[in-house]
Amino acid sequence: MSFTRRRLPHWVPDGAIVFVTWRLAGSWRKADDQKRSSALPCLLNPEIAGIVADTIQYGETKESYDLFAWVIMPDHVHMIIQPKVPLAGIMRWLKGRTARQANRLLRQTGAPFWQEESFDHWIRTEEEFSDLETYVENNPVKRGLVESPEKWLWSSRSSTPGIRHCSASSPACPAATPSFPRDSAGSAPCAGSTPGSARPSATAALPCACRSC
Repeated sequence: MSFTRRRLPHWVPDGAIVFVTWRLAGSWRKADDQKRSSALPCLLNPEIAGIVADTIQYGETKESYDLFAWVIMPDHVHMIIQPKVPLAGIMRWLKGRTARQANRLLRQTGAPFWQEESFDHWIRTEEEFSDLETYVENNPVKRGLVESPEKWLWSSRSSTPGIRHCSASSPACPAATPSFPRDSAGSAPCAGSTPGSARPSATAALPCACRSC
């Protein structure tokens, strides 16, 4: 199990599958005027999107994680992975490698490229995995960028040659089969449970196999 804390706590049990999101620096939507920063177009640059896509896929070949789904949006990235090394190290490597290459391309070496924080969520059930996989790969459709997920160039559902399809449901990646950590009774851990306890917290909302849910 790994646990780190910056502005957000990051608790990832061993063997967990996680949904991860990270954003361009300065790209949070502002509550007052709903505008986004000038950093928005960066990930629409095909060269920069290609750097991020190549790095995400390379991370699996170097055996840092199993990769199930991913998408590069105009101002943020989603992926679903099963880490084989601590998640904090994976994110430092992903964000550091892509930021250096992107900044060189933009001739702004040393400038912030990604936000320092990332969001991660431990996926506890097969149903939740399926829902999040669909969410990730359909995100460009939901944003009105394309009519079908296969038409978005930068995702695990892309029909573009050279983009490796790594969805759990894809026959092109038969090894990408999700497995979920089990407690000593053989059930998936409760959503919202605390380390060392099979009981859910008061804020638990997701279904689980524990009798106490």
